[in-house]
Amino acid sequence: MTGYLTSDDPWVTITDGEEQFGTIGPGSTVPSQEDFDFQVSTACTSGHLLQFVLRAHTGGQDYYTVIEIPVRSPDLVYSDHAIIDGGSLVGNGILDPGESADLVVTLRNDGLAGVTGVQATLVSSDLWFTIDQAVGNFGNVGPGATASNSSSPFEITADALLRDGYEGHFTLEITGDGGYEASVPLVIDVGTTGTNDPMGPDEYGY
Repeated sequence: MTGYLTSDDPWVTITDGEEQFGTIGPGSTVPSQEDFDFQVSTACTSGHLLQFVLRAHTGGQDYYTVIEIPVRSPDLVYSDHAIIDGGSLVGNGILDPGESADLVVTLRNDGLAGVTGVQATLVSSDLWFTIDQAVGNFGNVGPGATASNSSSPFEITADALLRDGYEGHFTLEITGDGGYEASVPLVIDVGTTGTNDPMGPDEYGY
């Protein structure tokens, strides 16, 4: 008996879809003599159900079986962040204009599998900020768990000409063992706003 494995799933690439089963007696079960091989796209979401069709050909007849395999992968998302400031300015947990501070980010794993060796690089195209230390280590993050880079915080500096209430947009480029990759957006507010501080246009353009 020869088995042919196919799939219409866009997240799947079958690299070896033909295997031999040999002779299967009545009421018997026999594994394939070698493994079928396939690859799942790194963009596939955790919890997605992969569907395959196995066509078994023997004696001029075909027998079809549907095989479903759930994808269990990590899914790291932003949970929280903390500004650890001080130095020559008053430490208030806020990145003030002209201040340098450590940035500790907490990530949460919303996926169905853990990921080890998590590292993130902080990037931004905003010229009002300087990233003095761009790499943070998060270690291992199990399903439903959180982890932070408290042992290796990012370091950022806000330009002294920034106004209070300015929003800095950053991205965490995340990697992990096994080829895991993700990009997570992060917004950091500068200073403390008051009633007289300019905040920019609202939803009505004022």
